[in-house]
Amino acid sequence: MKALFARLVEALGPVGTVGIGLIVFCAAFYFGTIRPGEQRLASLHTEQARLERLQAQRAREGGNAEGGSVEERLQGFYNLLASEELIGKLLKTIDATARRNGVLLRQGSYRFNWEAGSRSGRYEVTYTGQTPYHQARIFLHEVLRDLPMLSLDEVGFQRQQTSSGTTELTARFSLFVRRDS
Repeated sequence: MKALFARLVEALGPVGTVGIGLIVFCAAFYFGTIRPGEQRLASLHTEQARLERLQAQRAREGGNAEGGSVEERLQGFYNLLASEELIGKLLKTIDATARRNGVLLRQGSYRFNWEAGSRSGRYEVTYTGQTPYHQARIFLHEVLRDLPMLSLDEVGFQRQQTSSGTTELTARFSLFVRRDS
């Protein structure tokens, strides 16, 4: 096998060897970078279409934000918020996203706060966990993508040991909900 390879390199010469190397590099670049980028672009187009459909549906349910009285527009805004009955389901979505991305959520603290004189409230959730940094970023991105009524108020990363591949993640979210009464 080595002899065959040596004869091939000798027959191609330095220019042919460099040419073969470039072909191999281009193929690796295409399948390692270009192809995944095309797949990511296709998934972003799908996500864009989904969000446009969701936006159109919510506009039909909540009314047009540019037309109507102030009260109608305000009601349209409140219709975009999650109902307080959905809090448990939304927290399960966060937990499932964490598990799917390999984020170990060790502790969570929860605090509910109704705004005085308002029909909306804020459910503050603070999670701590351990995960590699890149998985934490993916987790945060997916949570915010899947739950548009959620805001990321604070995030912190701390590495205990430089040789460790994991970081300590602290994330504080606010989940905005409407009062249905």
